[in-house]
Amino acid sequence: MYTESAAIPFSIPVQKKSITRICVDCNKPFSIPPAEQKYFDEKEMEYPKRCSECREKRKKMVKFTCIDCGKDFYLSETNVEFFKKNGLFIPKRCPDCINDKKEFQKEREAKKAKEADVNTASDSVDDFESF
Repeated sequence: MYTESAAIPFSIPVQKKSITRICVDCNKPFSIPPAEQKYFDEKEMEYPKRCSECREKRKKMVKFTCIDCGKDFYLSETNVEFFKKNGLFIPKRCPDCINDKKEFQKEREAKKAKEADVNTASDSVDDFESF
């Protein structure tokens, strides 16, 4: 026997459509299919801003060897393209050697500043003539 109180409520699933976006890297349109949208929604993540080609390119890494320590380090293809496109030199030192060099420069500048303070103090005494 069927009664109204025994009816099971149900909802009709809404069919999503593909979303079209413009890639932030190459400015080409790309679509996000419903299955991908569902994945990002379930993970509570934002939808991608880059097309699949540009996302793959960001994952690819280019190997470099540090000129100071000889250790290998990696930059993404996107980073390498950025340096080339903007007329910048591609780094030849690994991040560790870059940080070491920055610390050395800071220490050297601090030492020079300290020496300049000592010289300035001694110069100020010499500036006065006795009468």
